[in-house]
Parts: sequence; C-alpha cells; structure tokens
Amino acid sequence: MALLLHKYFHLIFNIFILYGINISKIMATDCEVLSRALQYYNNKKYKQSFEKLSNCCNVEGIFCDEDQRFVTGIFFTSSPNSSKSITNAENFFEELGNLNNLESIELYGITIGNKKIPSEIGKMQNLKSLDLSSNKLEGPIPKEIGNLVNLQSLSLYDNSLSGSIPNELTNLKNLEILNLSKNQLEGYIPYEFRNLDKLKTLQLGENEKLKGYIPPLENINDCYFEETNLCSLKYAACYGSILCYAEEIEDTNKNNGNPNINEYKDRAIKDESERNVTPGVKKSNSDDFFEKLGNAIGKYIVTIIVIVIIVGFFLCTLSIDGFINLSSICKFLGKMCKGIGNGLTSLCKGIGGELTSICKSLCKCTGDKGKKCKDNDSTYRYSNHSTSNLVKENQDNTIVIEETPKPAVIHTDKYYTAECIIP
Repeated sequence: MALLLHKYFHLIFNIFILYGINISKIMATDCEVLSRALQYYNNKKYKQSFEKLSNCCNVEGIFCDEDQRFVTGIFFTSSPNSSKSITNAENFFEELGNLNNLESIELYGITIGNKKIPSEIGKMQNLKSLDLSSNKLEGPIPKEIGNLVNLQSLSLYDNSLSGSIPNELTNLKNLEILNLSKNQLEGYIPYEFRNLDKLKTLQLGENEKLKGYIPPLENINDCYFEETNLCSLKYAACYGSILCYAEEIEDTNKNNGNPNINEYKDRAIKDESERNVTPGVKKSNSDDFFEKLGNAIGKYIVTIIVIVIIVGFFLCTLSIDGFINLSSICKFLGKMCKGIGNGLTSLCKGIGGELTSICKSLCKCTGDKGKKCKDNDSTYRYSNHSTSNLVKENQDNTIVIEETPKPAVIHTDKYYTAECIIP
C-alpha cells in the first residue's frame, strides 16, 4: 500500500512540475514576443520599465488574462508634447501577430512607421478591438483588415487616410462599431455594408469626398455623416443631412457593387423641399405611434382626474341629504392626490379644505375634540370615530356626521366625528 501511495504521489508531483513549467513557458513566450515587438517602439523610458519587470503583465499599458498567462491587450498613448513612434510598423505588427490571445490594440497619438497601416496587421485574427486614432496615418486602408473576422470595434478616426473604403471590410460580420471619420476618404460605401447586421455605430463624417447613398443598416443607433456628400435613403434608420434623388441612387448602384441598378429608387425624393433633413437616428414608426399614444393618454388622464375632483366636490355638497359617503370620497381624493405629484396635491388640499368647511357647516360646534359644548339648544361632542357612514340618524334622533379635517384629506386616514344630539 505504501509503495502504491508513493507512486501516485510521484505521478501527481511530476504533473504539477510539468504544469508549472508549461505556465512559465507560455508566459515567457508572450512576454518574449512582446519584448521583440517593443524593439520597434521608440520610447526609451518605457523600454527600461519593461526590462526591469520579470512579468510583462505588470508593465503599464499591457493587459493579461486573470491568471496572467497570456497578453490580451496593448494600450500605448502619447501626449501632444511627447514624440513616441513605432520605427518599423511592419515588423511591429508581425510580431504582435504571434500573440494568439491578443484581443485589443489601442495606439493613440503614436507616429507609426512611414505613416501607413501595414498589411501585416491582418495577421492578428483573434483581435476584437483595433483603435489607431490620431496617429497621423496616411494612404489607403489596407484590405487585409478584412481578415480580422472577430473584430467588433474598428476606429481609424482623425488621421489622413485616403482612397476608398475597401470592400473587404464587409467581411467583418461581428463588427459593431466603425469609426472612419475625420479622414480624406472618397468614393462610395460598398453595397455589401448592408449585410453588417451587428453594426450599431457608423461614423463617417468629415470625409468631404465620400458620396452616394448610405446602404440601409437597420440596427444602427448611432451615426455621423456630416461634412460629406453622402445622402440618405428615405425611411433609413439613420440619416445624414440630405436625402437622395433617384439620379444619385442610380449613380451609386453603378459604383458600389450593387447588381441591381434600380434598387432603392422607390426610396428617393422627388422635390427639393424634401432634400434637407435633421441628421441622426430616426425614430421608428412604432416609436412615434407609442409616443403620440402616451401623450394622448397623459392628457386624458389629467382631464379625468380634474373631472373626478370637481364631481367629487359637488357630490360632497349633496351629502347634506345623507346619500353620499363624504369620508370615502375625501379619502379617495386624498389617495389620488398622492399619486399625481405635488402640483395637484396642492389643488386637492385646497378643495379638501372647502369640503371640510361644508362638512363642518352641517353641525356647528365651538368646542374641541372630546369636549362637550352647547349651541342653539343642541349638544355636541367630538371624538375619534371609525364608522363607515357619513350621516347616520339613530333611533333616538341622534345624527352622526363624520368630518375630515383639512390636513387629513391628503396625509392621513384619521378623522373625527361630531355627534349632534337633537333635544
């Protein structure tokens, strides 16, 4: 038995050792890859910090998984007063392509190589977020970005990129955010953009040479097309500042890859008066319907409340004949007031005071609660009371009248009874 336990212990120990070695090897591999990539990052202070730390996950701007086994994100930024640069962008991105768990890259304010996005960027196929904003980039958007099929967010904002939007971007079926604004892009938006079903944000503004119609994107909830020559189709989910004429739609279909030259002509405008629209996300017809319905219902509810209060007031005045339960009406109005805000609460308080005065007039008394008093040969006594009847005439000719004091109409269910004892 002891020998068997020894063998099992030895086996478990070896597995633990090998697993530990593998973790170190994996960690070392990612850190080594990153170290090679950083040879091309011209930031001496950052390199020194990187060299001092044995675990690259502890370096500022480097993000790893929870177990610190893999590098998952890189974030480098530069202030306007500093000059950080990547000297060889091709080799830099090629090395980063060996980080199999890298999901996010954000380089902001960095001068990248010869100011062009290298084709090697397409090797990072596990990437989910790529942000190369404000890096003074020039030249075309490389079609190799279309290889990043897991990409969910792409931002090339605020550069000087030129040329057309590559059709390969339509391969990014998981894309939710695309920001290409503030560049020098030109031409037409590819027709296949309409198949980017997950795209929710599309920013193309400040590209003055972009033209043609914006393909319909039904799930868009954030867009920016200002300072372009792009036009929007009627009934689009998101508008630029102008709607399209039929001629513009036909011209776009000839140049954006649409096989049907007449598609979307039924969504063109015919008159100059329809040309200008308010840019932004358009509310759906259902949204407009429910908004109007809500407004109408709101107005009707207020009207009904006012009518109920007025009718309640007059019904209370009829309670002199003993047919209406004043206490129930007053308590009902009080609860109603609680639910409709301070403005109407004040109104109800005022009406409640009037109701209270009317009730008091039914049985005059100058005494306080619990105190007997006499007036005009009638005896009165105030006391706490909980009967549900407003006016009750007993067999001994005693008339019980419940009154609701002014504060009680709104704030409490307590009320007092004045008994008028008729001699």
